Amino acid sequence: MNAPGMTSAANGYAFFDAIQYYSNILAQNAWVQMANNIDCTGENEITLKFEQEYRAFNNDKTYVEVSTDGGTTWGQTTDINPTVPGNTNTNETAISRNFTVNGSATVKIRFRWQSTQNPGGGGYGWLVDDVSISGLSDHDISIDNHIYGTTNLGQTLHYHQIPLAQVAPIEGSAVLRNRGSQNQTNVVFTATETVNGVYTSNSTPVGILTTEVDSVVISNNFTPSSIGDYQLDYSISYDNTDDNPLNNTVEPYNFSVGEAI
Repeated sequence: MNAPGMTSAANGYAFFDAIQYYSNILAQNAWVQMANNIDCTGENEITLKFEQEYRAFNNDKTYVEVSTDGGTTWGQTTDINPTVPGNTNTNETAISRNFTVNGSATVKIRFRWQSTQNPGGGGYGWLVDDVSISGLSDHDISIDNHIYGTTNLGQTLHYHQIPLAQVAPIEGSAVLRNRGSQNQTNVVFTATETVNGVYTSNSTPVGILTTEVDSVVISNNFTPSSIGDYQLDYSISYDNTDDNPLNNTVEPYNFSVGEAI
């Protein structure tokens, strides 16, 4: 696993230390739960933020769960790292998620690590720190899903090396969610080639109501025209300054165009 990189890791953090149970024939299930209730009277939704380090193993899960009845039941469960490949560290170390609390005065949150692999449960581990809970920000657009690459036989594939003779249009689209309390207008998704500066394209501007989602598509696809290295960066802009920019950026797409490989 990566070394603890959370902001206040020096003064302690929650740590699911799971690799020691790899040879245990039992499935693993453990959690860290808040001791006290949070009074969310007047708030329909809240924003949970925390920092993490995580390395995926077999089929382990990293859940955040929310209770609105003081921990008697846990009605909302979200897997924080569902797409991290096995034997890989997550790149998403600053987490922000919204949860519905319906004005409850007895809200609790817990972090739950689970492996359903049996036999051979266990995993690497999950570190959690710097937890904060707040009402919704005014302006907060996030990327819920991002698809990029070249469509071939019904699948969108992102190549890392492309022969010049086989270059094809590189597409880009995203599902955007308005996690803030205010409706937003002129929301635009942009793709920019930043190594050679040869391409920029935007999606058609859309308006997204609070708590709603919309799909956006880059208007003009990028087709490389010469041998070399390329990088596509993706960003979001709209009429207001985003209060939580960490959840509206994605990893750049790096690839090379060569003669044969």
